[in-house]
Amino acid sequence: MRRRRLLAAGVGATAGAAGGATLPGFMRAAFAAGPVLDLDFARALPDGVRFRRATAAARTGADGVATEVAPDVPRFETDPADARPLGLLIEGEATNRLRWDSDFTRWKTAGSAGVVPEPGIVAPDGGRGVHRLRIGPLTRVDQGVLQWLELPRGEVLATGSIHLRALDGATAAGPWSVAIFDYATYRQQIASVELDARWVRLSTTFPWYPFDPGAKVFNAAFLRGPSREGVREVLAWGAQYELGTAASSLVRCRGTPATRAADVVTVDLRGLAGAQGAVTLHVPRGAQRGGMLLDAGDLSLGLTLSGHVQAQAGRLSATGAADSAADAVFTVAWSPRGLSVSSGRDDGTMRTRAARVGDPGRLELSATARLLARQDGSQATHRHLLRVVAHRLVPAPDRVAAPDYLPRLYRPTFADEFDDEDVARINENAVATGRAPAWRSRYRHDRFQVINEEKQIYVDPLFRGKAASPLGVQPFAIRDGALAITAARADPMRVQPHILGRRYTSGCITSELTFWQRYGYFEIRCRVPLGKGFWPAFWLLPKRAAWPPEIDVLEASGERRFSVHQGCVGDKTHPAVWIDGTVDLADGFHVYAVEWSEREIRFSIDGRPSFSQPNFIDEPMYLLANLALGSRDPRWIPDPDETTPLPGRFEIDYIRAFQHSARS
Repeated sequence: MRRRRLLAAGVGATAGAAGGATLPGFMRAAFAAGPVLDLDFARALPDGVRFRRATAAARTGADGVATEVAPDVPRFETDPADARPLGLLIEGEATNRLRWDSDFTRWKTAGSAGVVPEPGIVAPDGGRGVHRLRIGPLTRVDQGVLQWLELPRGEVLATGSIHLRALDGATAAGPWSVAIFDYATYRQQIASVELDARWVRLSTTFPWYPFDPGAKVFNAAFLRGPSREGVREVLAWGAQYELGTAASSLVRCRGTPATRAADVVTVDLRGLAGAQGAVTLHVPRGAQRGGMLLDAGDLSLGLTLSGHVQAQAGRLSATGAADSAADAVFTVAWSPRGLSVSSGRDDGTMRTRAARVGDPGRLELSATARLLARQDGSQATHRHLLRVVAHRLVPAPDRVAAPDYLPRLYRPTFADEFDDEDVARINENAVATGRAPAWRSRYRHDRFQVINEEKQIYVDPLFRGKAASPLGVQPFAIRDGALAITAARADPMRVQPHILGRRYTSGCITSELTFWQRYGYFEIRCRVPLGKGFWPAFWLLPKRAAWPPEIDVLEASGERRFSVHQGCVGDKTHPAVWIDGTVDLADGFHVYAVEWSEREIRFSIDGRPSFSQPNFIDEPMYLLANLALGSRDPRWIPDPDETTPLPGRFEIDYIRAFQHSARS
């Protein structure tokens, strides 16, 4: 996107730019000599802070032992690694949707699995309930200890967790895993760990979609990749299945699901009301995605499910890419000239992640500002809060940090920033109209050839179909530094008769005639459409007229909001996977990338590694981006219907390619 648009949207400048985009000096005042509010949550509730919780809850000490605390009693914890304070534990409402959290004799055993109670072994809460899980030689992938799950209504993310430990005296007992999967599609999300004599809590997050047909199973202690000889054993305790993106403290249940109320922490921020100010929150170990850090009336600070930091101050809002997993300090600041959001590490390293120019107005802040509460008020966005500091004056950030996901030692070889709005450069034969890259507007085969039983036909304004003159259907538009590829219903009178009755038109762009490369780093920043039937993709195909191989940097389904598909297609295998629970397609633009080398193919989403596999492709490939509709498999991409929100737009901010400097 153009730099002026970047500042208005509150996101970083072009990837790889040094330092980011300079702000127009709207916040130059430094912090006041002393804060108007400084709340320390290391070991006790500061004066003026209110806490309530309607039920008992669990607290884990530095020794790893979990104890129960009474309602309305706050929980303070230390880091087991170094005994430093983590601060106040703040959790949202959670329901353990399992029927039995530790009595594995009531779970179903599959394959060669067995369960043996171990009453003599102390559980992490100091009590009993530990079981020994035994699995013989691996004969099937779904052996282990299983519990059937009730599917929550709607489109949600759920997390399963279990405490595991090697037998006494054992140095290793893995790799053991916990999995949640759908028995009809065998889509699954697995987390695994090598165990030793310490208790480890293993968790995995998986999205549930209303149209997934199969029975859902929580498979505790599923053994992944063991020897085919002998019996493997592990100690297990305290399983939990809950809604959300992370495992919260254990909610004990016996026969029926149990619920823990949310921790509600409020503070009076009215003294900070005014035309300018700043609030900083210290959250150890990074911040959990999908919730609010601060909700104070005219002022809010939160994180999207994808990990993007966002803020609202009066009339202004800003969103930017942040490292939510690593950043432990978050600041929102406002003045009559604008709004900024910063985040960083405990060592004081802070980067301005987003900014918005303008006057937010005089903020009215709440007497009961919520700390670490999701937008709906029911959930906390993080489990620990260490400190809250507020100032009447704002900090002085002067740059928006540029998202830079490019690996070291790469040089640019191709880029289309879509700043040139001449859409005529996307045409049948990739004829350039200026200095910007030209794209071919179809695949190498005839436009009428049906691939994957898709329901669209790819067009450009000069495509005639079976008519005597061009149909004039334009699926491409370039505005404000972004390309939009539009899928739409074909006009039943003017267009459909000339495209063999196809009901939908859409667009694709390929660099088949203009750019190809062997190995490198390839990246797209885009926003995909949501709705039944949409199938946007960014992928690579070989320069020679052959298939496979294929590298899929991004494939998305309009009905799978929390999932994207990445991987490769080969002659005998299709080692591609659904990446679940890492990104929320509804919260805007995201960066999807692949680093392809002689040895390995590594995929990422917003700079976070998502999937990798050994490389088996060693020939030049070209780039493709397209928006398809429907497929041969309704479980993969269902066909569009009257509910599909057409027209749908696949918006692309940029497409870039780089080559490692060693290959210069």
